[in-house]
Amino acid sequence: MNFVLQRNRTVATLRGHVIEFKKGEPTYVPPDCYDEVIAIGAVPEEELVEAEKPADSEPTDLAARRSALFDAFDAIVLRNNTNDFTAGGVPGAKAVAAILGWTPDNKERTDAWNKYREEKGEA
Repeated sequence: MNFVLQRNRTVATLRGHVIEFKKGEPTYVPPDCYDEVIAIGAVPEEELVEAEKPADSEPTDLAARRSALFDAFDAIVLRNNTNDFTAGGVPGAKAVAAILGWTPDNKERTDAWNKYREEKGEA
């Protein structure tokens, strides 16, 4: 399906796709990346049919959850939008959920953020 963004922007998705949007031009987006491009403001040319939307699967394995959170943090840090962070400097629940497709609880998100910063040498 094609999406339109009202500015020039290149999006590197968490699933390994790089999508280059030109202002106002329809651009093909793979189905597994819909949520990520919608999160940055891209609009689908047609109405999304529920069956076309990828199924959100919240990982139950702790290592998989942490890995997904770290990938989301990488994307949020790369995007560098102050609205994606809380006043305490932690990535906000909405920003994280928009990338993941599921919402971790606040304690899990904060603990993962602290571990992420520690591993990056920022803590």
